[in-house]
Amino acid sequence: MLLQLARVFKMESAVLIGLTLFPGAITAVVLSIVAGKMVDRIGAKWVALGGTFLMAIAGLVGSLCGNLSIVFIIVIFSLSSSGFVCITTSLPNILTKILSKDQLPTGIGTLQLFQYMGGGIGIAISGNLLTYHHDSLLRFGLVFIFLFVLSLIPIILSLYASPFAAQ
Repeated sequence: MLLQLARVFKMESAVLIGLTLFPGAITAVVLSIVAGKMVDRIGAKWVALGGTFLMAIAGLVGSLCGNLSIVFIIVIFSLSSSGFVCITTSLPNILTKILSKDQLPTGIGTLQLFQYMGGGIGIAISGNLLTYHHDSLLRFGLVFIFLFVLSLIPIILSLYASPFAAQ
């Protein structure tokens, strides 16, 4: 998003970029409280699935409208940040229900390892997609399409995976 704001929308100032992304950060902070309560109320798996849907919607909106207006960037960042919060809030809770007490420390550590690896690999793939095509608008569209498709994978898998399929 930072590159898109700097290159597509010609934002040279870090302050302007920060102010543009600020509503998404505030949305994530507020939603983290709501997501924690929703985990207790409706269950962690549904909060995680909702977060994945939010990430998919952010990818779809980004690929279709990400280059039209800064308002869309604010919406995209708010949706993706909210989805990320829902997913990271609920996954440790899901692990506590699946794993035994002996397995839980290893499971939480492995979850964090996968989150760090996913962050690094996702940035590397996004960076390669950004340098793939000469048209900057198409480049950013490719990144958001990639994020949309990537978000569809866990949604489809959740329909057939054990914690979701049984209920």
